[in-house]
Amino acid sequence: MLQKRLHSGGVFLWLFFVAVIGKLAYYVNMKYSILFLLLLIVMPAQADEIDVYRSVDKQGNVEFSDRPSNNAKKIEVQLSPSYTPAAIPPPSSDATTSDDPQEELAPKYKVEIISPEYDENLWGTGGTASVSVNISPRLNAKRGDQVVYILDGVDVGEPGFSTNITLTNLDRGSHTLVASVVDKSGKAIKNSKSILFHIHQQTARRPTPG
Repeated sequence: MLQKRLHSGGVFLWLFFVAVIGKLAYYVNMKYSILFLLLLIVMPAQADEIDVYRSVDKQGNVEFSDRPSNNAKKIEVQLSPSYTPAAIPPPSSDATTSDDPQEELAPKYKVEIISPEYDENLWGTGGTASVSVNISPRLNAKRGDQVVYILDGVDVGEPGFSTNITLTNLDRGSHTLVASVVDKSGKAIKNSKSILFHIHQQTARRPTPG
């Protein structure tokens, strides 16, 4: 009895062709024809294991069946290994993306320092400098965009919305200044060009001798 479940349609179709070839082989005295062996080798896998029995009736006809009989001989059939592609796991629900479809895209800001001007000399200011910045379009408060000022490579205070500030306690000499628009995470969106300015201290005049 057939030990494992088979796809009966494909198996019996195969048996039919094998029986025809067996009869042809018998009539031409080629009981074990090369073609018959090739069919056994390349037969498509219809099940994990197939039991095939070969028998010869009283008239000398070769018959094949999946059921054993008294004079039947079992034929070992080795099926070609089948390939089952590995299942691709679905993307994890915990995976995060850098783009939030709900978040508004950052505007294309233009940032320019109006004051002080590039290479400007500031005299007698007491170590202070008034800074004015033009940002277009206006800062998007809904996104949390703000501006931070960077003096000599160091942030001046916390980011904010003011485009006018006063720098104090500046040492005499040259300084660089950059205005940077940042998002709510502190990531820079747009920087201004770096400007150079100079602080000069006036010296007291010596009294003229009388």
